[in-house]
Amino acid sequence: MNKRIIIHIGFPRCGSTLLQREIFPRLEGDVRVVSPACKDRRLIDFLNGRFVMSGRNIDMAPVTDAEKKHVADVIAEYPESTVLVSNEGLVGDSFDNMLPLPHLAGALRALFEEPEILVVIRRQSDIVRSYYRYALEEGFYKSFPAFLGYRDGRFAGFRLQRYAGINVDPTALNFHSFVSCLQITFGAGKIHVLPFEWIKSDFGRFRDMLAQVLGARLQMADSLPPPVNSGVHGADFFLLRGLNRLWATRLLGFPLLPRQPLFDYFDNRCRDGSVTMRVLRAISARVSPTGVLNVLSPVIAPLLNPLLSALGAKGLRSEQPIAQAIDRAVFESNAALNEKLGGRLSGLGYCDRQ
Repeated sequence: MNKRIIIHIGFPRCGSTLLQREIFPRLEGDVRVVSPACKDRRLIDFLNGRFVMSGRNIDMAPVTDAEKKHVADVIAEYPESTVLVSNEGLVGDSFDNMLPLPHLAGALRALFEEPEILVVIRRQSDIVRSYYRYALEEGFYKSFPAFLGYRDGRFAGFRLQRYAGINVDPTALNFHSFVSCLQITFGAGKIHVLPFEWIKSDFGRFRDMLAQVLGARLQMADSLPPPVNSGVHGADFFLLRGLNRLWATRLLGFPLLPRQPLFDYFDNRCRDGSVTMRVLRAISARVSPTGVLNVLSPVIAPLLNPLLSALGAKGLRSEQPIAQAIDRAVFESNAALNEKLGGRLSGLGYCDRQ
């Protein structure tokens, strides 16, 4: 390929949506941006189908010549000399503890020949809390310590989902090892690392460094763009966790509180023409637990909000000892990465002595 290829691979929950929707579209220069927010989704759909959504991110089958040709043909159509591909799933799944990263790196090298890699990292104690909130949005209901396998002051380590459900081992989020792995695959001068914390604390610095890496102009103010995809916080996540637990509860195979109206449930699951099913469909078409909640919520919410806020604040306080344990566990590896990056992480909480 006679083009400069830069692949933004993540990490998840490190501002990828903000970059794709608010920042990358403002790039000025000889750069073609390819992301989920773009109209031309051929590369994104291919990468999602090949790695991100299909489960083949841990399939050791080699990249085929046909796949290489498809990618090369698409890129050849772009008139720009630099192509920026942004897909946070290419670093691996956060709920699989990024285990597929080495295979993904090798596959990307095979597909794009000599790409450069852009990766945004985030302090581990913050990123796992964001992962937890995202897991709640996906239906998870267990506690934060259970999500991390934290008990009696120790982390149990990553456990396969078939046995333990969604879980993350924060001590394995070793960014120094991740970056070293990428450097071995692509070359030391081809890995660009930016800290997520700059987006909030020093956006002008983040903007300028990003523009320098991409070799493009970025006309944006020093102030932070509007938040995008910030997730649930405070009382909201406490309420969501409780509802997820109810939604996961079943009696004789039937959900106590369906995620969808009862009518949809019976219509989808019970399609026979028996009198019983017709009666159930008739009842459920008129009565829906979710519908009742929607009607009562304006009355209940003012009464529950103070209680939920207090419980949410208590839950957030309980996360602090775990966050401190995470910071201690990854301190040395973060310090090594900070040295490799010339002190770029200093003052951001990665490896600062308290």
